[in-house]
Amino acid sequence: MSGAGESACSSRGEPLALGEACTDLTMSTGNVISMRGVRRRAGQGTTEELMSSLDHMLDIIRPAKGELDRPSVVMAVPCACYSVSLGEEEREPLSITVKLFPVGLDTDAVRQAVERALTELSVKQVEAIVLSNPLPWEEMTLEQLLPLWRVLEQFHAQQKVAYLGLADVEQSLFEAICQCDQVEVKPSLLQINLTNCCSVPDDLRDFCRQRDVQILTHNDAQEVLPGAVLRPLLSKHLALAEPQRWSLVWSLRYLVMVQHKGVIKNKGYVVHVARS
Repeated sequence: MSGAGESACSSRGEPLALGEACTDLTMSTGNVISMRGVRRRAGQGTTEELMSSLDHMLDIIRPAKGELDRPSVVMAVPCACYSVSLGEEEREPLSITVKLFPVGLDTDAVRQAVERALTELSVKQVEAIVLSNPLPWEEMTLEQLLPLWRVLEQFHAQQKVAYLGLADVEQSLFEAICQCDQVEVKPSLLQINLTNCCSVPDDLRDFCRQRDVQILTHNDAQEVLPGAVLRPLLSKHLALAEPQRWSLVWSLRYLVMVQHKGVIKNKGYVVHVARS
């Protein structure tokens, strides 16, 4: 993106004209830790942080002429201070976790999200990818989950991710995928939302302990970017003839930490929307 510098950090004041040919839009917040002008508070949820970061990014972006007329458009924070690209000299002491929030069961969306995360961070491999359950947690079946999981297994086979994990799946489903003969790469991580489960059942703890699965808790919403929140934000910053035709395809969050220190170096979001 062009326009980096001091002027890029001022409010634009008018919506951007997205070209009629554009049907896919990818928006990247950059490193929200170093992002100025974003409201933060203790206990802030994922949706609130994501929305405020996107709002700020869309406010300061300065696309080059003709950039918004392409079928696929990528919008990213123009200021170098928000950059998340990691140099080779920085990579070794860092641990990168990417959490995917797909909408529905589209395997291409999962593949695209992982590839975008690698591009965003300019790395060849991340330590962990966690797949968030795209369906209400009691509705997902093993047959529905397996195609999505196989996409992640392909990235593992290509040595682009070391460990795979799941978030917000029922205990019976998690046990089923761990014991499934069709699964080559078993989950190494399990994220549980304590909104749905006030405490981790003892039998689940034992099951994970026997398989060296790390259990983590989180407070991410089931739907991190609802349409009722997303469309008004897009309309605020983009001149869209039919905002209702735009919907979320996937979103992701990356977390880059200094190993053995627990210090967060980079944190950001990428969101992909499409026009029907």
